[in-house]
Amino acid sequence: MLVIFPAALADDKVKVGDYDILQLCTSAEKIRLVVHNPRPDAIEIGLTHERIKNVSESRLRAARIYDPEGAEFLQIATNAIKPTLISGEQIGDGQTIAVSYELGFNKMILDLDVNEFGYAQTWSRGSILMADANFTVQAISKAVDKFVNEFLWVNESKRCREVTGRDSE
Repeated sequence: MLVIFPAALADDKVKVGDYDILQLCTSAEKIRLVVHNPRPDAIEIGLTHERIKNVSESRLRAARIYDPEGAEFLQIATNAIKPTLISGEQIGDGQTIAVSYELGFNKMILDLDVNEFGYAQTWSRGSILMADANFTVQAISKAVDKFVNEFLWVNESKRCREVTGRDSE
């Protein structure tokens, strides 16, 4: 688990390493967002594509790293199911579901063997929980905030600027 302290970010006391560069450093300064459609059980209790997209896009826009046409992207996938017993009896209040979510950063890469571009997921975080739609959206929002913090920490570092050639700007 990576813990980032804002004071450490400002003066680059916490060094950005090679693994950080591999995961998040990009010459693209802005990224797009891809949100996969939730399952019917999630939609039924209000965990919709629109809610997830709106809160996530808002976080990226606030950090000034959102571009709907960006080549590299943050992907959010959810999986949800109403908890039931083997007998088919529903567990809980009907608004709580078993849900998992995963955020993944996908970087554009060049395959030198065939000289073609593709994507590779280089960073991911996720969680599994029992929650209602509101709590799940809040959890996803916090996860996007953590991504933004890590993304900015790496991309604003001197090391990333040197690797991508942005240091000469």
